[in-house]
Amino acid sequence: MKYKILAIQAIITFFILSFQPVSYGTASKAFKVKINDNPISFTISPRIDNGNLILPLREIAELSGFEVMWNPELKTAVCSKSDKIIKVTKDSTYADIDGKKTTLSLPVVIIEGRIFIPADLIQKGMDMDVKLLEKEETVCFFEKKSAAISISGNNNLIVKGSNVIANITTKNEASRVARQAFCQ
Repeated sequence: MKYKILAIQAIITFFILSFQPVSYGTASKAFKVKINDNPISFTISPRIDNGNLILPLREIAELSGFEVMWNPELKTAVCSKSDKIIKVTKDSTYADIDGKKTTLSLPVVIIEGRIFIPADLIQKGMDMDVKLLEKEETVCFFEKKSAAISISGNNNLIVKGSNVIANITTKNEASRVARQAFCQ
């Protein structure tokens, strides 16, 4: 009789616990990614977690030209690019962007060993707009400081980067300039 009561209690406990909502801090679905309308493959995708868009920091930062360093003791990531420095810490709702404390809409979290950040950090710290297309299950990133270039013809050169100064010449003009420099 004692074993029957214990068995019934165990079964009831199992059913009660089985139907309780459980949150593991992971997303309900993973999203595809586009940067400036170009599809990009991530090793870990942006996600919706409790109704909020969260993004894998390293994936986005490195694609944007940032170097990412992780301090496991402090659980802090530092992203640097030229004169831009972004620092975030696990479970914090603040980021340090170029020495200024910035409030985030959500805390920084770690999922599957990767640090995830809210979309507003990308907008504030990396100068990118973020747009979620839920029907297409796609997250789009657009550089705020970008320009479209359309070039036709032969022997074209496109240079992209910060503080790039380019002098574009035709093939014949370049040969003439090179001959003049050699003859002087």
